[in-house]
Amino acid sequence: MRRFVVNGNVMADGEGNLAYIVAEIGANHQGNIEKCKEIVRMAIKSGVDAVKMQKRNNKEMFHSSVYNSPYENENSFGATYGEHREKLDWFGEEEYLQIMDIACEGKIHCFATPFDFDSLYFCREMNFPVIKIASCDLKNTALISEASKGNASMIISTGGGKIEDIERAYRLATVKKKECEVALLHCVSKYPNSDNISLKQIDMLKHKFPDSIIGFSSHHPGLLPIYVAYCHGARIFEVHVTLNRANKGTDNPFSLEEGGLSKLCEDIRRIPEMEKVRTICDDGFVRKFGKAIYTKRDIKSGQRITGDDICLRAPADNDELPIYIWWNRLKSGKLTAKLDIYGNTLLTRSMIAKEYR
Repeated sequence: MRRFVVNGNVMADGEGNLAYIVAEIGANHQGNIEKCKEIVRMAIKSGVDAVKMQKRNNKEMFHSSVYNSPYENENSFGATYGEHREKLDWFGEEEYLQIMDIACEGKIHCFATPFDFDSLYFCREMNFPVIKIASCDLKNTALISEASKGNASMIISTGGGKIEDIERAYRLATVKKKECEVALLHCVSKYPNSDNISLKQIDMLKHKFPDSIIGFSSHHPGLLPIYVAYCHGARIFEVHVTLNRANKGTDNPFSLEEGGLSKLCEDIRRIPEMEKVRTICDDGFVRKFGKAIYTKRDIKSGQRITGDDICLRAPADNDELPIYIWWNRLKSGKLTAKLDIYGNTLLTRSMIAKEYR
């Protein structure tokens, strides 16, 4: 059965309709722990299932030529790229514990994407229930292999990868994990996305990996791609969130504010109800304005019924004499009244005696 399990609990069900909504905070907290906690509270209020951070040891991750390179633009938080990243990525154990406490109070998961080994070990020490592998590390077999050894479930983004890269990463992850503990996210690693986001890839991933949940990591400023992804079978949704799209930072413009995030969470959980196949309901409009066969005038017992004796009127109070069967037969004059029938009366089968050949 296709499902995604976290700490023994089913969070997404590919055979059913249970979806797992993850709010990606990223660097939208701008290096401010109080702002980060405010975003977490907003995400909880909106109805998400999890919040996700990003964890880096920037000096380990970046070559010195990149770390020390000048970084001067409207979104810069430091004179060099290293200074910029350190300003955004400085949260340590104390800060993460504060974030996790709020998430725990809100009864949602808190986890992170580690971008290097030190950060992976940090996530493990924090006992995160999920480890997210970013698209940039889809080919990082060393990191994926190490991540698979812990107790956490795994979500792997597939942006920028060929099918052989995705298959390799999945094989590595499932050496130590059950299939239900590894999920794959369709992702186009462009920030922000345009409408060219290849959502039919979800169908391909579902076919290639029949035992695992497939999801969608959205970098689109709108909600429509997420709904389309759901209809293709995605059941994990990762969306960037922010307090204000106008805030400084590269991710803020395509992130969801509280209104959009609340709408997403509500809508995703309404879809299953909309998809249910129901019996036809003939109350309300259908009955009130639908037509049935009525008499236009009095008809005596034994009298042949003709088109001059009947009419179609609302409401459609019964389906005993369906128009598509009885209208032409009654108009033909081959049927007689079994009893006296007053005008303006709804015809029923018991009022009709026999048919003349």
